[in-house]
Amino acid sequence: MDSHNSDSLSETERRIIDLSVETPTMTNAEIADEVGVRVAFVRDVRDEHLDVSNDDAVAVPWLDADASAPYTVANGETERDTTEAEATATEEFNHQPQTRYRLKHLFTSLPDPVVETEFVGGDPIVRRVNTAFENVFEYDDSEIIGQPLTEFVVPTGSHGDAVECTRQSDDETHTERIVTRETATGVRPFLHRHVPYEHRGDQYAFELYSDVTEQQRRKAELERRNERIRERKEQFEQFASILSHDLRNPINIASGYLEQIKTDANADQVEVIERAHERMRTLIDETLTLKEESELVAETTSVSITALADSAWDLVETGDSELCVVDEFELQCDRDRLSRLLENLFRNAIDHNERPVTVRIGIHDEMTTSTRADTRNAFYVADDGCGVPEARRERVFDVGETDARDGTGLGLAIVERIADSHQWDLQLIESFDGGCKFVISNVDIA
Repeated sequence: MDSHNSDSLSETERRIIDLSVETPTMTNAEIADEVGVRVAFVRDVRDEHLDVSNDDAVAVPWLDADASAPYTVANGETERDTTEAEATATEEFNHQPQTRYRLKHLFTSLPDPVVETEFVGGDPIVRRVNTAFENVFEYDDSEIIGQPLTEFVVPTGSHGDAVECTRQSDDETHTERIVTRETATGVRPFLHRHVPYEHRGDQYAFELYSDVTEQQRRKAELERRNERIRERKEQFEQFASILSHDLRNPINIASGYLEQIKTDANADQVEVIERAHERMRTLIDETLTLKEESELVAETTSVSITALADSAWDLVETGDSELCVVDEFELQCDRDRLSRLLENLFRNAIDHNERPVTVRIGIHDEMTTSTRADTRNAFYVADDGCGVPEARRERVFDVGETDARDGTGLGLAIVERIADSHQWDLQLIESFDGGCKFVISNVDIA
C-alpha cells in the first residue's frame, strides 16, 4: 500500500491528499493510521505534492483538466467522457500536482471574497467560491454554485450594471471598478476585479471583491473637508475684501489727521485713539491672513521642528515664559504657514495666562489615547497655564471667540485654517499640567 510511483499519483497518495483536503486538521500520524502506511511516507507525500508550510493547509486540485466533460457511469464507477485530446491534456495536467495544489491553496486562502464563474448564455454562472465569500455574503456553495452570480449579490436596481461589470470581454480584458454589493450586513462598496480566462473553448473568470468601505469613508471625509475649506474661502474672500478696501483707507486717513491735532495737552486721549486704530489694523491683517491660510498647501518641504519653533518663538513677545522642545523631529509642511501656526499658539499661551508659562513641543503618543495607531503621526504644543474648560474647547477655533481683553478672536481660527490647509487634524485637550495641549495629527513625521 505504501508503494510510490514517481511518475504519477498512486491510489495511496491520492487517498493521503484527499484526507488532507477533507479533514485539514488531521496530523501526519492520524492520516498514516487511517491509510495504513508509515508516518514518514505521509510526510513525504504531503511535502512533495502540497505547497504548504504547516499541516492545516487546504490542497484540492484547482480545476481538473477534465472538469468540463460530462459524467458517465461505467463498471459501477463514475468516470468522465473525454476526447483523446482531453485525455492527453488530463494526463499532462495530472503530472503537475504541485501547481494545481498551489492554485487551490491560493484560492481558498485569499482573505477577500473570490468567485470563479463560467459564462453561459451571457450569464456569469458560479462554479466555486472561497471561504471569504461565504463569510461576507453568507451563501454556502451548495446554494449558489450553478446559479447566476448577479442573482445573489447585486442590490436591487443594479442588475444591469452588474451584468455588464462581470461580462466576459472579447479580448479577455482584466477590469477593475468600484461597485456596491449586497452582503450579510447590508450594501457595501467593493473594488471589483474581473479576471477572465479561457479553458477548452469555454469562458471563465475570477471575480475578486476587496472591501473599500473604509477607503470610501475617508474619501468622503476628505471631500467634505475640502468643501468646508472652499466655503470658508468664499466667505472670507468677501469679508476680507470689505475690510481691506472699505476700512483700511479710512483708518489711514483718520490716523493722518490725528497726528496733526496731537498736542501735549491731549496726548493721553490721542494715545487711546491710536491704540484703537492699531487694533483695527490688526483685525484687518489677521482677517486677510485667515483668508490666505484657507488655501490648500500645494508644496511641502522637510522642516526641523526645533529650528522652526526657535525662530517662531523669537517673533513673539514672550517675557519670562520658556520654550522646551521635548522631541526632535522633522515633518513635511509649508514652512511659512507652520511658523505662523506656532507663533499663534505661542501668543495664545502667553496672552491667556497672567503668569509666565512653559510651552512644550513633542511627539504625541497616540497609544496613550483610545486611538491606537501609528505613534509618530502627531505632535503637540502644550503649556502649563490655566487651560480651557472642556465645554469651551470646541468653540475656541471659532472666528471671534476669545476671552482676552485685547484678543481678536482670530488667532486660533488661523491655526485651524493652517491645519486644514495641510489636511491635518487639530484637537484641544488638557495638558499634563492642566493647561492647553493642542494635538496636530495625520502629519507626515520623520
